[in-house]
Amino acid sequence: MVSKSLTICLPKSAPGVEALGRLVFAGSKMAKFALGDVVNSDKGRRGVVRAVYMSREGRQCYAVEKEGAMDFLEEEKLTAAPRVELAA
Repeated sequence: MVSKSLTICLPKSAPGVEALGRLVFAGSKMAKFALGDVVNSDKGRRGVVRAVYMSREGRQCYAVEKEGAMDFLEEEKLTAAPRVELAA
């Protein structure tokens, strides 16, 4: 089997889109959640942010992995999951 590395390139025509490590900027707006953040959807399901992107309409969207499946949600439908403190 031949393996080939994957290179992701953003087109130069995408105005104001820059990816910098865990921070994603789209125009002058910074993403609310970063890759790997645990979030809750408006339906109460918990997942992990796997990708951040802008929709064609200019809305901030996220690909969220939940139980092995990907959901594609707008930023308004997500909230940060509360951190669980472990008992000592």
